[in-house]
Amino acid sequence: MKGRYGELEIRFGKLGGPGANLTKEFLRKLIYRIIRRSTKYYDEARLAGCEDHVFIYREKQLHSAICPAIADITSWFLIEHPLFRRPAGEAEYPGATDYWIYYKNYSYIMELKHSFFAYTMTS
Repeated sequence: MKGRYGELEIRFGKLGGPGANLTKEFLRKLIYRIIRRSTKYYDEARLAGCEDHVFIYREKQLHSAICPAIADITSWFLIEHPLFRRPAGEAEYPGATDYWIYYKNYSYIMELKHSFFAYTMTS
C-alpha cells in the first residue's frame, strides 16, 4: 500500500497451518483499515488546525481507530472479552483480552501493545 504518508509492506514470515491464508487475509484487511482510519483522523485534525494523531497517545486511544476498523470487517467482536488465564505452573485467574474477533468461522484473540518511536526527516 502506498500513499501520501509513505509505504507499508506486510510480511508474515512462517505463518502456517489450516487457517494461515484466512488469517493473512484478515490481518491485511485490518491493518489497511486501521491505517485508513488513523490517516483520516490525522487529515481532519490538520484541517481543524491541530497536528494530532491517534498514535501519539497511549494504547487506550488506539481503540478509536482499531475498533471501527474491526467493525468494517465483521460485526461479531467484543472489546475486553473475559477469559481465564493460566500461566505455566501457576493457578488460573480471571482476566480479559483486548479483543475477541470472529471472522469467517475463526476466532481471534487480539492484545494491543504500544510503543513510541520517533522518526525524523532529513534533507
